[in-house]
Amino acid sequence: QVCDNDINAESSRTHMIFTLSLTTTETTSECERTTQAEFNMVDLAGSEDQRWRSAARGGAGGAMSRSAAEESGIQRRAFGINKSLSALSNVFRAVERGDVCPPYHESKLTKLLKNCIGGNSCTTLIVTLSPARSCMLESISTLRFAKDARRIRSEATMGVTERHSVE
Repeated sequence: QVCDNDINAESSRTHMIFTLSLTTTETTSECERTTQAEFNMVDLAGSEDQRWRSAARGGAGGAMSRSAAEESGIQRRAFGINKSLSALSNVFRAVERGDVCPPYHESKLTKLLKNCIGGNSCTTLIVTLSPARSCMLESISTLRFAKDARRIRSEATMGVTERHSVE
C-alpha cells in the first residue's frame, strides 16, 4: 500500500526483502556435491517521528490534514515500522554482546534476517540520510542504527554438502 510521508510522496512505508537462493550440484562417480548460497537485498523503511509529523502537517486542522481513518492507518504502519526497527536494534546489541539467544523472535523482520545478522553471511549496510535541518532527528537515529549494525561481526563459510556413493 502506497502512503506518502513527509520526505517521500510515494513511499510504500514498508520493509522489502528480496531473497535469491542458489544451489549448484556437481555429480561425479564418487560423490554428489551440493553448494548453496543465499543473497538477500533488504530495503528497510525509515523510522518517522509521529509527533514531528503531526506538527509538520499542521495538526488535525491543518491544510494538509487527512481523514481520521487515513491518519490512523498511517500511524499504525509507522508504529509497526518503528517497532520492527527497534527489535532489529535490540538483536544487533544482543549479538554484539555475545548473547546465547538473541531476541530474533521479537519481530517477523528479525526472524527473516537472522542469518544476515548473526549467521553465516557477509552483510553490507547502506544508509540514506537527508542533509535537511528538518530531518536532523531522523538522520541521527539512522546513524545510531548504522553504528549498532556496524559492530556485528560474522564469518561466511561455503555451504557445501557432500554425499558419497556407497558401493
